[in-house]
Amino acid sequence: MQTKLLKIKQDGIKKTKATYYAEEAIEALRWVRLADGWDEIEDFDEGDDQYLFQSGSEWSFSESPPGSLIENVFTRKIRLDKVYRQSDNQGPIASSGVEDDGSRKVTVTVSWESGAQKVELETYITAWQEELTNP
Repeated sequence: MQTKLLKIKQDGIKKTKATYYAEEAIEALRWVRLADGWDEIEDFDEGDDQYLFQSGSEWSFSESPPGSLIENVFTRKIRLDKVYRQSDNQGPIASSGVEDDGSRKVTVTVSWESGAQKVELETYITAWQEELTNP
């Protein structure tokens, strides 16, 4: 019984850490947008996995997976997909329609145990700063 409870606790700790690493990736993507501009986000190939790297205080992304796991346990990848709207760039999000050049859907997946366990977070990132500086 204690062994099962210990496994449940360890699984909970890993899931919490994985959620943290997924949130960190979303914040790093926002940092890249702020530091390098929307063009950096637009350069991502739609649907391709990207991997996050930190060098000092700067974040960068690469299509090549890192040589090591986070804490020797976790793998983290980021995917950006185009956003479509029913009509013009102000309408609701749709599965097809007019492409919204100023928005991307972000999916971050953090997995462990060779992918058998994972946490996946989805959000949207926009070029709202571009709208303010280039009306």
